[in-house]
Amino acid sequence: MGGLLLSTLMLSSCAPPDPLEQKSQPPPPKEESSLTLNNATLEQANAKGQTVWKIQVEEARYSVDGKNATLVNVKGDFYENGKVVLQVKADKGEIIEDGKALFLRENIVALDPRNKAVLRAQEVEWQTESSILTARQNLKGEHPDLTVTAKEGRYETKEEKLIVSGDVVAVTEHNTKDQNQPKDPRRLELKTDRITWEIKNNRVFGDRPLTLVRFVDKTATDEVKSNQAELLLKQQLVHLAGLNQFKSVEPPLQIAAEPISWSYLNRFVSTDNPITIVDYKQQITVRGNRGAVNLADGIAKLEQGTNTTSQEQQSQLYADELTYNFGPQTLQAKGNIIYEQQKGVKFNLTGDLAQGSLPDNNVVVTSTSPERVVTEIFPNQ
Repeated sequence: MGGLLLSTLMLSSCAPPDPLEQKSQPPPPKEESSLTLNNATLEQANAKGQTVWKIQVEEARYSVDGKNATLVNVKGDFYENGKVVLQVKADKGEIIEDGKALFLRENIVALDPRNKAVLRAQEVEWQTESSILTARQNLKGEHPDLTVTAKEGRYETKEEKLIVSGDVVAVTEHNTKDQNQPKDPRRLELKTDRITWEIKNNRVFGDRPLTLVRFVDKTATDEVKSNQAELLLKQQLVHLAGLNQFKSVEPPLQIAAEPISWSYLNRFVSTDNPITIVDYKQQITVRGNRGAVNLADGIAKLEQGTNTTSQEQQSQLYADELTYNFGPQTLQAKGNIIYEQQKGVKFNLTGDLAQGSLPDNNVVVTSTSPERVVTEIFPNQ
């Protein structure tokens, strides 16, 4: 059996090829090759012939169809309407879909020469049609006025606007013009989930729950929690909307108002709406329908109807206008004065002017009108 099989195989191998079988065999595949460029300059233009990006690379390895490429050591410019809007560099990159998009990876630095903002990340995507740079992984935005870190962000070059989200931390910088002068130790730190930074307008806006803390070096002086904030960098001013809880370490005050304007470098808080100030150590509460607090010198000025209460002394003072000094715990008030004392002998005083100290139970009420000060004493029941 084995010899027959061998003979059959031998005869079969010696037979002439079947012409039909020969025609059905596919032709051998053609060898496909890709293009590799070294130390090259690559450029992409839009339909109008305007350059949208121009880069120098150490190596560019193109796909077979030439639509995509991998890049090594990228450095170059991104354009908008023929002008450079970003100067970039990265360790690696990719050209996608004939240059409609560029991906950069690892140690990315992007500088906007118009406003001196610098973006750093580990991965970015540049969309040429929309002029939007999307950044991911360890995003950091740097500017002479502000530094921002976040998980990811989007830079819209047409509006010079950076939108960041995820564990956002923004810190103000206040450098002096004289380089020989020491750096200003005062700064403001903002923490939230999302902010919009209009770099050209020097404006930061957040509409998610946020916390703002003012520091001098490493020491916190003030803290505020709010639902919405607008930070004006050049004016060093914060507008707080929604529910605001403001706390000062020294003087030991809590402030509640909606809205609030806060000059954070000078520690000046103001509002045109009702405001409540609580000295949480002395248990003094001051209220007004409009007012301002200078936290640097510990003085509050309230108007349009005020009320001051000492919880410990069970006394309170009503007045049209009030100036309260939280250092020595003294007050000056004028207009429709009513002073009420509930501890010990109960009595009321009414007049035009008042000055003194509620914690010390020492308040003098006077009158500038022909009518004298009225005293009402209520005997203990």
